[in-house]
Amino acid sequence: MNKLILIIAALVLLVGGFFLLNNYIYEEKQADEVTTSTSERDVYIDHFEDVSIELAFDYLAGSDGYEIEDITSDVAGETRELEVVKAYRIINGKEKLELENSEGPREGPPSMLVMVFENDLNQSASMWVDTFPRFSNIELVLGDANRDVVVGGANAVRYTTDGLYVTDNVVVASGGFMYHFAGSYLEPDSIIHQDFKTIIDSVQFVPPVKANVGQSAKIDVEIACRSALAYMLFQSGKQSEQFVTECVNGKHPDVIERYINEMGFNAATI
Repeated sequence: MNKLILIIAALVLLVGGFFLLNNYIYEEKQADEVTTSTSERDVYIDHFEDVSIELAFDYLAGSDGYEIEDITSDVAGETRELEVVKAYRIINGKEKLELENSEGPREGPPSMLVMVFENDLNQSASMWVDTFPRFSNIELVLGDANRDVVVGGANAVRYTTDGLYVTDNVVVASGGFMYHFAGSYLEPDSIIHQDFKTIIDSVQFVPPVKANVGQSAKIDVEIACRSALAYMLFQSGKQSEQFVTECVNGKHPDVIERYINEMGFNAATI
């Protein structure tokens, strides 16, 4: 009887060990595949910056990376409710070439878009996505929108929409602009989905071009206060908006002073 129990125990240990070893080998293989697929891509980190819209971010360029196209003129005539300041398409270079060389009409590959609008109504990102559903596509949302996000130190909303492709959307309010980032993909684990996250994580809002040293000017106090979002970090969009409100009401004069110095103004009035 004791011998039988020992044999059964040995078999249990053997089978359990086999499954543990199998699982370990599988996990190692998966990790190797991820590492290999990443390292085999001919890409490098490049930096994009457009001072006219106070925006900068990093993206992957190279033969397996992306190209950034200015498509402002293509979309400007399609919008009447809102003024499109700038529009960029970020598309894989090889897939772009394949699309251009294809015969007959076909759907374009998943890509990323950056659309920048004037925020004339001075809305938060959360208000904007509801006010302009035609542009935000919030009515196609899958699940719930996260309305308490911070991107580049600024108030933002993040949500996923359905359509030809599933699309991650990030809408950010900063300065006098509203930024809509959209990244479409086929599968959640696709490369472009991961690369879109990389772009969002690197977003920075840069101060406008400095004035000539010694120049006097009248400044917009809210723009001055929102410039602080480019170098300060907040735990939530609500905190960043509260800071801006306090600053506009005179609670953070150091922010105004820093803005005046960065702009190169010798004297400024509010």
